[in-house]
Amino acid sequence: LTAVVGFGQDRQALTKQPTADPEEIVTAIKSVPLDATGVETTFGTVSEIVRKYAKYKDGGKMYNLMVIVVTDEVGDDEPRLEEAIATAKAGKAPIYVLGSSALFGRIDGRMNYTDPRTKQVFYNLPVRQGPESVRPEQIRLPFWYDGPQYEFLDAGFGPYALSRLAGETGGIYF
Repeated sequence: LTAVVGFGQDRQALTKQPTADPEEIVTAIKSVPLDATGVETTFGTVSEIVRKYAKYKDGGKMYNLMVIVVTDEVGDDEPRLEEAIATAKAGKAPIYVLGSSALFGRIDGRMNYTDPRTKQVFYNLPVRQGPESVRPEQIRLPFWYDGPQYEFLDAGFGPYALSRLAGETGGIYF
């Protein structure tokens, strides 16, 4: 069974209840609303989902929970990381994360964004994509190549907080 939950500053269940209907699941995924707040409560959302579905029963049948987080940034509630890990462990729910690579020695990356309604393009918006370790471990110097294009370098790892959430709960960061 699958439940689809969209999140930003708030959370919204996009399926009435967990379902096995592929059409309903795809429709729910396609209907994830655009969050205009710019706030992502990743870790609070994980905790809430685990509390809600960890002991889910349907027709007397008990289900095992796993959570798949799809995100392009770490989130704004990183102080809730330990709570999310503890809640997931208590609910025996592995957390899998599909996300972008962290930036080596950096917290914020830059992304271009096209507003789907107005088609206006916003360039170089800050996006929290790192760091790849507990704290940035490098001073902000350009890398050893010429040019500003090398100010940001993919670390080859996921952001520390999301990678730790996945690893501590038996999941994987992709």
